[in-house]
Parts: sequence; structure tokens; C-alpha cells
Amino acid sequence: MHFATPIFSLLALLAPQQGVLRLDESATLPTLGLGDADHATVAVNSRGDVLVAFHTRRDDLSGEPFQVEAAFLRYLGQGLWELPSLGYNHFVLGDPTAQVLDPGGECCTKPDVVAVGENFVVVWPRTPPGQETTRLEAAFFEPGIVGEAVVHAEAPGIGWLLDGTVLNGSAGVMPDLAAVPGSSTKVHVAYAHADGDSGRFHDYDVRYMTADFSSLPPLLEGPYALVEDLAFDDPSVGNGQRGGKVLPDLVVDDYGNLVLAYENFSSRGAQDEGWIDVCRFSVPGGPPLELERESFHGANSDDWTRRPMLATNHRDSDNSVSLLYQSASQGSDADIDSRHYELSFPDSGSRGTVDVVDLQYPNLPDENDRMPCALHGEGLRVGFATKLSGNQSWLLAWAPTHDSSKTFRLTSKALLASRPAAAMLEFGTPGAPRTRLIPISYEFPDPSAGGADRIGLQLRLL
Repeated sequence: MHFATPIFSLLALLAPQQGVLRLDESATLPTLGLGDADHATVAVNSRGDVLVAFHTRRDDLSGEPFQVEAAFLRYLGQGLWELPSLGYNHFVLGDPTAQVLDPGGECCTKPDVVAVGENFVVVWPRTPPGQETTRLEAAFFEPGIVGEAVVHAEAPGIGWLLDGTVLNGSAGVMPDLAAVPGSSTKVHVAYAHADGDSGRFHDYDVRYMTADFSSLPPLLEGPYALVEDLAFDDPSVGNGQRGGKVLPDLVVDDYGNLVLAYENFSSRGAQDEGWIDVCRFSVPGGPPLELERESFHGANSDDWTRRPMLATNHRDSDNSVSLLYQSASQGSDADIDSRHYELSFPDSGSRGTVDVVDLQYPNLPDENDRMPCALHGEGLRVGFATKLSGNQSWLLAWAPTHDSSKTFRLTSKALLASRPAAAMLEFGTPGAPRTRLIPISYEFPDPSAGGADRIGLQLRLL
């Protein structure tokens, strides 16, 4: 297996007593927090190295806050990856005891990670308990070819400041990163900012900024408001939606334009309405300019439409983006469906018509396909989701470009895996079999950790 960047066998340089992970095997990543590990995100760089970022609950601290951790797996060549361990290529990036904003403690949660060339960037919010003002932070990783990766941050456990004026409201900031094509240091980041509350009505902005880690501290441009005054209300009847809200997801198209997806839910009209918006913006320097907007619903207009995930690639001549999200009847956890679309944008930075194709995700009645994510390669469209059936859950994949009627199980039903995240490195002959490296992370209750959730990882070739 040879990637686009030459990789040499580093087995002789393997750190003492470090294990290895092979293709199609699974590994449990080390965690320092003793409580549940959650919200894993994964990226793969141009050399085949993998970085997984996640948060863990510190149930040994007052208030049981979250901290942000990362685990780095270096590609050694010959289909082998060096496993991290506590104290080696495992890092606490967001330390809740750092007293950056509050001497009484803080919460660092819900990170995102992206590869930029051979390097990585991780972003996360830091919020004192019970407060709305949030500090958006980031760290820059330089993997090197041997030993521990180098983490550049403001201080151990404290990331570089990106935005110190964010209000999290009940959305939770939920930052998302996109690499600037052709750069090994520059990223875009989008995140939710609470803009106003009135009873059950809540307004949010989606902020956007660019960070360049070619010098430290990073050079920042923005923040700008990509979207202003979007609604994410509580429903007219019953309880509000659990978890983070708005959940912006960002990619860059073939012409350097931003493509953003985010959640909406409005209870201000005669009937509640939930939908996903996908917008494309040109970035001429300064505030971005909206080009097109498409909206997506569930089976009913008032369905809860959640967790939009975008994916694209820059190796083909098709300026298209994949969208996956979940939808369910309002207030219901039963029969959650996933929906998969492909959006083809004009081949320019000018306004035009967006072609939308429904890829017909194979949902089944009375079964849940939830927390989906997408990959978008040359000649390949792939979706991943958590399948819930009875008291069992497992990860599944489907590839509509190959067989739109079948799904494939990735984990055993006994593992109770959920919340997949995936990334892809395309190498070799474009579109040829086994030229796509796909790391897939997930969470599962680990009996060896007393049933606490831990983060698992698989590496596959397609």
C-alpha cells in the first residue's frame, strides 16, 4: 500500500512496547478521563497518519466536566499503524482545570479535527459551568516521522484563542473545521453563536473565521456572520431537542467556495417546521457572499431534522457535495431515518442552479438509522450510520455508487457501537479499488472500563 506521499517502513523506530493496528482490525483508544468518552472526530493526513479527537467526562472533579483529548496513530508502512498509549501520542488538549475563564472550573467539549497536508488542527469550545460566554480554542499538530507528535498550543491543556466572544446558549457552539485546499497550515471554522432568547424562541448566528498556523499564535481573519438570526426554537408542545443544536458543517468546493449545512427548527408559525439548509458562499476576502441555498425536510414538515454532515473531494471534475442527515417525527426516538443527497454546484464562484439527487438511503420501517456521516470520493459515495434494532446497535455502511439496496455491518451487534465518524485519504490510481484509506471511529460501552463509553477505531481500504 503506497500513499501519494512516500512513506518508509518505520518499524525499527517503533517506540518501546507500543502496539500496532492493522487494516480491518479494531482498537480501543486510551482515555485519561475515567467517565464516558464521547463525540469522537477523526482525520487522516497525506501520509496516512490518523488523529482522533474526543471528549471525556472527568467524574473525579466537582461537576464532572468534560476535557478534550486526542490520540495519534502514525502510519509505519506495510499496512501498520503505531498505537498510542497514555503518555505516548495521547494528549489532553482542553484541560477543565486550567482556570482560563473561571478558577472554579471549566468544560472543554465537542472538538473537531481536520488534516491540513501532513499536519492537523483541532478546535473546541471552553465554557465555565452555568455561563454562556465561551472561548473557542485550537491546537496545531505536526506529526513528524518518529516519536511523539508536536502539539502547538498556548499552554499545556489550553488552545490558541480563536474567538473569545461566543455565546453558547443551548446550542453548544459545535465548531466544525474545513481545510483550505493546498495549504498545510490554514483552516476555516464555522460555529454557532447565540443571538437572542425569548421564552421558547431562540435565535442563532453561524459565525465563520479563518486561522493560519504558519506563525504562532495563528493569524486570524474574522469572525464574520455566515448566517444571522436562524431559528432553533423549542417545539410548541413537549420538550426541546436533546444535545447540541444548529450543528454547522462546512466543506470547501472545487473553486474555493464555502458550503455550509446547518439545522433549523421554528415554532413561530401556524405549524412547527424543521429543516436543513445548505448554502454556498464565495470568499472574495472579507465577509463571504451567499450564492445559493437549498432546504431539506423529513417525511413531514415538522419532523426533527438533525445532524447534517457534508463531504466532498477535489480529485474529480465534478463540483459536487454529499449531504447526510437524520429525521424523525417530532418528539419521537422511534423510526429515525437517514437521508442522503448529492448536490452539484455550478463550476464557478458565480450564482447558478444546484442539481439535487436523492440517493435513496435504504431505511427500514420501525428501525433507527441515526447519527449518519458521509464520505465523497472519486467514483464513490459512502454513508455510515448507527443501526438500532431492539436492544442492539451496530455500525453500518452503504455505498449507493455500488449497490444502493444493501447495507454492510461494520461492528458486531454485541459491541453496541454508535456515533460513527469517518475520513478518507485517496491515493494511487483515481477510483481504482483499494485506493481509499478510511479510518472510522465510534463509541461503545467497554466492560473493561466498568461499562463507561470508550472510543474504538477501525482502518479499512476501499
